[in-house]
Amino acid sequence: MIVAVVVLAVAFLALWFVNDRQTQTIKQLKSSVDWFGQNYLTRQGSHSEFGDYHLVSLDAGRNWFSATLVGRGTEDRQVIIDGPADPELLRRLRGEDALTAHINQHGPIDPSDPAQVRLLREAGFEVRPKR
Repeated sequence: MIVAVVVLAVAFLALWFVNDRQTQTIKQLKSSVDWFGQNYLTRQGSHSEFGDYHLVSLDAGRNWFSATLVGRGTEDRQVIIDGPADPELLRRLRGEDALTAHINQHGPIDPSDPAQVRLLREAGFEVRPKR
């Protein structure tokens, strides 16, 4: 009887220990994924003035780099950093982001509002008075 109680106690402690280790591992993995998702950013597309671009940030968007993707599939794919991203491309993309956010929040642009016209210009649009 005592042996059975000791065996049960040891089994319980072993299961608790394994579960505790798994919980710690899951928390560490979640923390790593959260950090990666917040700090490693990519942006790719095509722009009429700049052509195709692939940008990478390793510090949550403070610094952006131009990058090239090499390889096929997920196993042999590599990201090669070519150098700092074109500042004019970044300025234009930020302008487009600001314009999109404004439209999503406030609706269509009012061409008689100078602040909204500035948003259009910062996004790369040419705005002329109506004739």
